[in-house]
Amino acid sequence: MAARAEAPCTSQHSVRIAHLGTNTVLEITGNYYAAYSHSRVNKPERARLTFEEVILPVLNIAVAQFKNDSQIQGYAIEVSHYVLARVLGVPWEAPENLAVVLPRNAAEKLVEADDPGEREAALQQGQVFLNGEPLAMRLLK
Repeated sequence: MAARAEAPCTSQHSVRIAHLGTNTVLEITGNYYAAYSHSRVNKPERARLTFEEVILPVLNIAVAQFKNDSQIQGYAIEVSHYVLARVLGVPWEAPENLAVVLPRNAAEKLVEADDPGEREAALQQGQVFLNGEPLAMRLLK
């Protein structure tokens, strides 16, 4: 029987405590198996839809669970959705990654807000990335 080499790999857990700079954050990753049409739904709209359908509900649960845990200083949630397009007439599907990073107080304000304007103000206290590029996401339509 041959010895098996152990290959280094990163954590494959979807929920974990991580360090982001000097802060301890709750990091949540996942896949959203929605597929948006590239020609009908632009990047900011895809980001907003995934935020409202997936990230906000996850954030609601996470903040409720960790609200009294002083070790959690923020939240980092990354979700992949899919984009459908045609390249040279051939259907093409590719993942697109949306990441939202929020300090603890901004996350709490965001989930407690009833008004979309208040939510957007809380979201602006953090960072949003689409495929690693900063995105100024708008929640107001």
